[in-house]
Amino acid sequence: MNIIQAIKSGKRFKRKYHSDWMQAEVCRDLSISAIDILEDDWHTEEKSVEVTATMVRQAVAKLHGRYIGSLDETADFIIKELGL
Repeated sequence: MNIIQAIKSGKRFKRKYHSDWMQAEVCRDLSISAIDILEDDWHTEEKSVEVTATMVRQAVAKLHGRYIGSLDETADFIIKELGL
């Protein structure tokens, strides 16, 4: 992903080989090189939690009787229910 996509994600982000995570709110105060801006190896920080089969079953059960729409909307609902 490029830096614009990383900033728009709302998550902390960094280039693959950088050690420090950045946030959009403080990005203007950081020194970012032109090379960094042009690269497309930016990554966003992903939240991880332990999910059990029971938690998945409970989240899916909450879908019963609801119209969610697309698969992406369904996935987003389950992700939210699981706290991800």
